Formats: sequence, C-alpha cells, structure tokens
Amino acid sequence: MKASPSMNMNSDSFFKDKRILVLGVQSSKKQMKLISKNIMSHGGLLVEAISDATTHLVLLKDKTFASYDTLIKSLNVDKLPENLKIVSEDWLNECLTKEILLPEFDFLVTFEEIFDDSNINIQASKKMKLNEINDKKRKEYALMLMVKDDEVHQAYLQRCQKAIGKDEDLQLCFQMDGTRHFTVAEGYWTDEEVASITFNQPLATVDLAIKLTLSDPLYWDSCFALKVESISWNRVCELVKKLKLPAHIKRLKDQSNFHLSLYRNRGKIEKKKFKHFVQQLKVMHKQPGQVTGLRFEVKLKNAAYTTGRVIS
Repeated sequence: MKASPSMNMNSDSFFKDKRILVLGVQSSKKQMKLISKNIMSHGGLLVEAISDATTHLVLLKDKTFASYDTLIKSLNVDKLPENLKIVSEDWLNECLTKEILLPEFDFLVTFEEIFDDSNINIQASKKMKLNEINDKKRKEYALMLMVKDDEVHQAYLQRCQKAIGKDEDLQLCFQMDGTRHFTVAEGYWTDEEVASITFNQPLATVDLAIKLTLSDPLYWDSCFALKVESISWNRVCELVKKLKLPAHIKRLKDQSNFHLSLYRNRGKIEKKKFKHFVQQLKVMHKQPGQVTGLRFEVKLKNAAYTTGRVIS
C-alpha cells in the first residue's frame, strides 16, 4: 500500500462520508494504521467490519477470492450492502496520489466465473459452426431483463429529454418507457429452443425484483447507455444462474458490455448531430439512479417489443 505524496489535514476532503473496509492477508498493524491515517486525513473512515454504511471494500493485492460466494462467507454476511463498491488497491493508491476521488469503474473487482457456461446450464460450446448459423430454422434472438425506473432515474431521464428540446429526430432515438432493458444473452435458436427457456426452479421462488444501481455512461457513435455497479452486476449473474438456456449461444454479456441503452441512433439522423447530443449528455451526467428487474423476455433481434415472450 503506497502512501500519498502529501498527507496533511488541510488537503481536500475527497473521502468525506466514505466508510472504507480494507482486506489483506498479510496486512500488519503498522500498514493498516498508515492506511487509516491516509483515509482519515482526507475525510474518510477506515472500518473494521462490513455494514450498510460501508461505501467501499478495497482488496489488497495479496487478497483474492475464488468466487463472490467465498467473499460473502469471509465477511460473515448473507449479502453485501446495495451500494457497496468492491475495488482494487489501485483505486485507493490513485486517489491518494492524485488527491481526488476517482471514479471506481476502472478499478472494480468482479467475479466473472459466476457467469460461466456451467453455471447457466449451457449444454454446448458458445462457438458455433457456420452451418449451424446458416440453419434456416435458427433465428437470432435476444434474452432481455426488462426493468422499471426509480424516481431518481426518472428525474435523470427528464433531464436528458430536456436537453433534446423539441428536436423530433432525437426524440425518436429515445428508448421508450416499457421497453428499457438489459440484453443478457444473444443466441441462434429455433422456435422450439426459445419455447424451452425457463427457470430451473419454481418461478415463485425466483426474486426478479433485483435493484441495479446505474453508474458510468457509455458512448458510441449510435448509442448512449449506462453501466451498472459491480454489486448490481453480481446480482444479475446470480439471477441468470437460475435460467435454463439452450445451446447455440452467440454471445453472453459480461460486465464490460452490460448496459442500459437510453438513446439509439437508428440511422434516422446524422452521426455528427447524434454525437453532439451525446456530448451534451456526457456533461450533464450525474445521479443516474437505479432500476429494478421486472421479468425476462426473449424476442427476435430487432423485432417489436410487443412480440417478446415472457420467461416463466
């Protein structure tokens, strides 16, 4: 653990209201005392146990976990706080070195093995042969987690819409209410395979109403979207594990490309104009809020949302 180059009580309190838990195997009392001093000198607090007030969990380089479940057990809790951010030691070092509170996204620690083939009951390789893709019985489908907005996210969307004004072309790019979703997986499936998608336990025992905290924006030439925080991603992974999916998976989403699209340029306006609009949204990005899971749906790629089949 590195020390900040200038540790004094008059530095900006960029850790104000932050409650940070640091985990390390070989952390000495002297090292933890230094870490605590560094955090407190910038307005934060080093805590000794996880609680709902904990904002960050920092994993030192000598501390690794085989899975998300292993981490939960090591902390002796049933679940982690909803807004907790699990970050690497580098986040803490960089914040102290630059004396600013850096965005956590580039430092998030994830457990990708939660989302592997064996856990979601895929019976065959994700790599497909060309003759399978060209099978006329197979069509390209998207598996989606449909969501609803909380009040903070609704206010965020209103600010975005206000930035559009009366521009009808940009209004057409907006992902309308009732259609906002996360694409979880894409596959080349037959109608029979799509009909077979279900849960591996009674639907009544599946909690679909997971809360997902939205975070950093994503910008493409044709899309403006939001990522989710690490804890939210892990909730999605745990939920998807309860699904029975057919083989012939084209793509499974991972945290780097798992996103909630808000605006899409479907070729109706000039790229330059859409890019300018996206830059406006980038400047005003703050407090994107949360969304809550409603249901899983599967539909043909690019088909109308009204054609989606609800997974039950």
